[in-house]
Amino acid sequence: AFLEAAGPAYPRMASYSFDFGDAHWTVLDTNPYVDWSDPALRAWLERDLAAARRSPWRFVAFHQPPFHSSKTHSEEQRTRLLVDLFEKYHVAIVFCGHIHNYQRSYPLRFVAERAADGRAIDPEGRVKGHWSLDRSFDGRTRTRPVGVIYLVTGAGGARLYNADQHDDAASWQEFTARFISNTHSLTVVDVDASTLTVRQISDRGVEIDRFVVTRPDDNIIDPARPSAD
Repeated sequence: AFLEAAGPAYPRMASYSFDFGDAHWTVLDTNPYVDWSDPALRAWLERDLAAARRSPWRFVAFHQPPFHSSKTHSEEQRTRLLVDLFEKYHVAIVFCGHIHNYQRSYPLRFVAERAADGRAIDPEGRVKGHWSLDRSFDGRTRTRPVGVIYLVTGAGGARLYNADQHDDAASWQEFTARFISNTHSLTVVDVDASTLTVRQISDRGVEIDRFVVTRPDDNIIDPARPSAD
């Protein structure tokens, strides 16, 4: 019924953006039939984020997370091909699903490795590279992150993944700050012009994670000043 109603507008209509209050949201279709290494698609995303440079906050949402620690779907890393644009345009948080638990990364910056032929993604869908982490950010007393925060918020109701990893920090990737896989939960974000408060609430109404982000002074990008890559 959906495809019949959407007609030829789909899948083009599956990536879009909107402004709400102090935030600009970019929503992407990252399913395997969409090649985000395509220069035309990257150019569209860059134009969208650049046009939102005066917005106090920029958020991106899509299904498959670029960074997570689950054993499930560990090889699906193709969305890492977009991380350079998130960093260039000071995206605050990237929200993802796909993995049926809750995970939060440290603020992160990433540079992909490229093979001799220029490709960054291998045949299995992995994108290798180097990341730097802002481990000083704690979301309480240190609230100005250096890098993008990646949230996996896929614990809304389906069967949870990787319950065995909940208390096993040794099984997490080094970029993972929180990994909660023993309870269903949802994410609540309170936004004002200078501060974000992000809470993860369990199905019993218990707050299981909270962090605050203070907007960096340079988060509103001056169009006359190039952004740092």
